[in-house]
Amino acid sequence: MAVLPLSLLSPNQRAKVVSISGGRGLVKRLNDMGFSLGAEVMVLNRAMAGPLMVMVKGTRVAIGRGLATKIMVNPE
Repeated sequence: MAVLPLSLLSPNQRAKVVSISGGRGLVKRLNDMGFSLGAEVMVLNRAMAGPLMVMVKGTRVAIGRGLATKIMVNPE
């Protein structure tokens, strides 16, 4: 399947996290937010500008687009 950045998913589309590109600090921060490898994520809201609303491990999280481009996912 195709691997793409989280920022390109459509609303209500589910995917699994396959990698995070960044330093140890960024990977740890995202891990603490629930974006661990294999975690299922779903985009709730994707406006033209501003942060993405994402559901991960039962929690709603708002993340910026720049950060979302570093989270690589495998859509279902």
